[in-house]
Amino acid sequence: MHFVRRIGLFFATFFFGILLFLLVSTASLAQTIGKPSTLKGWLKSSGIYTKVVPAVLEQSSKNTDSPTGSDTSISFKDPNVQKIAEQAFSPQFIQQSSESAIDGSYKWLQGKTTKPQFTITVSTAKDAFANGVGNYIRNRAAKLPVCTTLPASFDILNATCVPKGINVNTEAQKVVSQIVTSKDFLPDPTVTADTDKTSNNTAPKPLYQAQPNLPKYYRLLVLGPWIFGGLALLAAAGIIWLNEDHRRGLRKVMATLFTTGGLLLIYIAAVSYGFNKIQARLTKDTSGSQVSTLKQSAITALKSASHDISRVAIIYGVVFIVIGAAVAVYLLMTRPNAPKPIKHPLAEDKALDKVPQK
Repeated sequence: MHFVRRIGLFFATFFFGILLFLLVSTASLAQTIGKPSTLKGWLKSSGIYTKVVPAVLEQSSKNTDSPTGSDTSISFKDPNVQKIAEQAFSPQFIQQSSESAIDGSYKWLQGKTTKPQFTITVSTAKDAFANGVGNYIRNRAAKLPVCTTLPASFDILNATCVPKGINVNTEAQKVVSQIVTSKDFLPDPTVTADTDKTSNNTAPKPLYQAQPNLPKYYRLLVLGPWIFGGLALLAAAGIIWLNEDHRRGLRKVMATLFTTGGLLLIYIAAVSYGFNKIQARLTKDTSGSQVSTLKQSAITALKSASHDISRVAIIYGVVFIVIGAAVAVYLLMTRPNAPKPIKHPLAEDKALDKVPQK
């Protein structure tokens, strides 16, 4: 029986600190990434929604082909086309679309739906872009003179004059129709969970089908703090109960709490320092490009995530130290008084004999 007690004490002591770390890890993630509102807050505060479209346009402008895949000369190199695109695909549209996808995905992760439930109407923004380009063509063509000689070909976007007999509205409407019906430029009128598919060794599948276990992992993450917290309490109780001297068991629990709390604070400080160093290196790009600006916004979002996750871990670390201090105070306040030494009667007689007689 004594051997079994010692084995149980060994495992309880060994796993107590590990369970505390698992408690903090799962609680930090469950209180941050586990909540859709927190994720949306990181993205919004980073300003990333205002940087996505300019960065995409900057990359697209390097492509010599028409963004619509048609024979028109529409190019995102044209500052006017870029401005129209930024107005059609506004930061508000990007934010609403992103938050709709986030909310719908979390409902699936939480087991409320059988798949992510969201619908992003891309056709509305696509139509707005096409109509904006059409209005730009009309306004530009209205300022052009009539051609004195008939050109070999007529490009309404780059023309310097308008040949007689050309209906500008008709030409503009052709461009609008080409953009709206283009299969190369945002071919899907709506984006749902079934639209975006991931490639693997077999046929492409939507993410929720390719990773069907994600809701299980999410629920385990949410339950993690309760599971590991309960096991940590059982381990602490085992350390105290399995020690023949319960006060000694309390001292072991106190030491583990102090050690875990201190290590957590040191670890978080080291991670924060390292992240700041990485951020400083990544933000050295002073080219002023839209892509570098988008990267900086992404880094800002990651920094917010790191800060919130670390904040939760710091709270737990402080709580561990406070509980350890409370246990220490309890042990001091309940410390048994040392027994007074018992004097032997013969010793008292010998002491009296040594007293000089008058």
